[in-house]
Amino acid sequence: MALMHFHARMVSRSNAASRSALGAAAYQARERIEARGHVHDYTRRDDLVYKEVLLPAGAPDWMRDRSAMWEAAEVKADASTRPHDAQVARAIDAALPRGLDREEQIALARDFAGEAFVARDWGHKALLAEWRLAWEAGLERALERAGRLERASEFEVNRDAPALREARDAGAELGME
Repeated sequence: MALMHFHARMVSRSNAASRSALGAAAYQARERIEARGHVHDYTRRDDLVYKEVLLPAGAPDWMRDRSAMWEAAEVKADASTRPHDAQVARAIDAALPRGLDREEQIALARDFAGEAFVARDWGHKALLAEWRLAWEAGLERALERAGRLERASEFEVNRDAPALREARDAGAELGME
């Protein structure tokens, strides 16, 4: 059985445990990001398998530069009504099934990110249940395409059962299964 794990959290300035959005982005990409007078350099780490910047159609080319993109996000946060506790980013952690080869894992992650984050406004907290359901559905499709017999474990999903059942039922009514 494939592990169904999906966790999302807000990276905000008011939560010291959130870390810096710039530092988190540099770490995740294993890059050097210079912005706001700070340098976050994780280029010496060599444990990253794949990275990609996904942008919506029509996005300016400068957004492919992580330093420029994160600098712009921080400037926007500074302009918000509460810059001291602005929510600058979301951190997403999802398990990739071992039963898929590397290319299938990358396709699963890219398809999910494209549908869940790039093609829509992702700033609403209510989307978490929808994202988990979408991750589960994408995981199931990827396992099926790979000819794998196992299916996503409902263990992680059942932890939040009432809210997720409501979201699943609402999705079924809208033809989103």
